[in-house]
Amino acid sequence: MKEVVKISLNKKGISIMIGYIILITGAVVMSAIVYQWMKTYVPKESIDCPDGVSVFIVNSTCTQDQSDDYYDLDLTLKNNGRFDVGGYFIHATTLDTPGTLATLDLSGNLTVGGIVSVNAITFADFSEYQNALKPGANRGGTFKDISNKIYSVEIIPLRFQIEENKYRLVSCSNAKIIEKINCRTIECTDTDLTQCGVGEICVDNQCTLCGNGVWVTDGEECDDGNVVSGDGCSNICGRETNWNCLGEPSTCNFVG
Repeated sequence: MKEVVKISLNKKGISIMIGYIILITGAVVMSAIVYQWMKTYVPKESIDCPDGVSVFIVNSTCTQDQSDDYYDLDLTLKNNGRFDVGGYFIHATTLDTPGTLATLDLSGNLTVGGIVSVNAITFADFSEYQNALKPGANRGGTFKDISNKIYSVEIIPLRFQIEENKYRLVSCSNAKIIEKINCRTIECTDTDLTQCGVGEICVDNQCTLCGNGVWVTDGEECDDGNVVSGDGCSNICGRETNWNCLGEPSTCNFVG
């Protein structure tokens, strides 16, 4: 009788141990399932462009068509970085107020100088995955019928890069540039400045303070007495990259 009781107790202990093993095994399996499920909710690190991606606006011209009151913008973009660039995003500000965000998407106004895909401008067909703008090369862009007067443009370069064996269009936000734009109305001649303001001169039938040799700190970063880019002070009186400008008229020196 005692022996039977002993065997019965051993069987009960074994059952309890098996129950614990099953419980622990189930918990481990459930933990693995939950872990794999949670991984799908953890955001991956954003894809970055390599350091050394850089572009700048060589020159720009913005004029208002008096026949319809819309604005046209022509600009030339240069790759002054170390890597090929595939395209760019371009947005503009419509208020001349410090801190105004560039919210006006200009990609839909592009007529010459690239291919528009959604709100991105690429230099080659999107399906070709080409970074077509090589270091040192220029690419022009013409934007027509802009409904608002713009005061600056924000440009973010784009690159096609391979990630997980797939080509992806990557936004190079670390290489973003912001440039002032001077939109002007064609309203004067070199011999008739009656429609121009005090101190303004007439350049290409447009009234402007830029180019008169007087540095107006509100809206100008220099004024060397001309509207020619490439000499340190651009055609819209902006200080060009790696140049330092002082005085009136401004004298600009390359600082590298």
